[in-house]
Amino acid sequence: MLQQSVLSVVADDRKLLSRNVGAGDRARLDQYFTSVRELEKTLQVELQRPQIAARVDIPAAPDEMPMNKAVPNLRRVTPILAQLLAIGLATDQSRVFNMAYSEPASTIYMPGDSRPFHQSTHEEPVDESLGYQPITSKFSTYSMEGLADLVAALDAIKEGDGTLLDHSLVLAYSDTSNAKLHAVDGIPMLLAGSASGRMKTGIHYAGASGTVARVGLTVQQAMGLSIDRWGTDSNQTNKPITEIMA
Repeated sequence: MLQQSVLSVVADDRKLLSRNVGAGDRARLDQYFTSVRELEKTLQVELQRPQIAARVDIPAAPDEMPMNKAVPNLRRVTPILAQLLAIGLATDQSRVFNMAYSEPASTIYMPGDSRPFHQSTHEEPVDESLGYQPITSKFSTYSMEGLADLVAALDAIKEGDGTLLDHSLVLAYSDTSNAKLHAVDGIPMLLAGSASGRMKTGIHYAGASGTVARVGLTVQQAMGLSIDRWGTDSNQTNKPITEIMA
């Protein structure tokens, strides 16, 4: 009885009820019974023990770590989270993920420095001899190292004829280009992995004045979505970046 659909249990009552109501009520009953069955199917999938799709090694439990946004702590935490995320993908616990090294208006900090990342982007002067903000640049480097940890974790898991990274597509981006001005033109974006051969790798594409929505459209089309345009208002586009699509 537990394995049987509740709709099967009340099948005779359903038929009797449907015969004694009008067409409008019959349509509403059909809609209700359909939603019940969809819920049953969802529960059935969620109650199944997942099949292991790749050989993975569970990382050792970390030592007790402080709860803060200090860069040294983040550099310890990020590789562990990247490994766990990779295991979740490899064992088909999920196929879509989001990972943020810090929140917008980032408050990560380096011990001994009174200014967190976001504050440094606004208050640190540009070094005239270098042409950029050196401390702010270091914070950006820490973020890129976090991305490298994630990519390495995906690439470390063998899967089929390649690695988990080969069969994935990771989109990485910042929320600004020149953080000192909160500029949103020329936002740097990176793609890692080839989505099982759907994307070319090792290519630098200069977007010039084009909208970054082209990247989102390209990713969705590469993943097989039937979509011919993406974005809103002036950022809507129907032009994927075909140069990086296989």
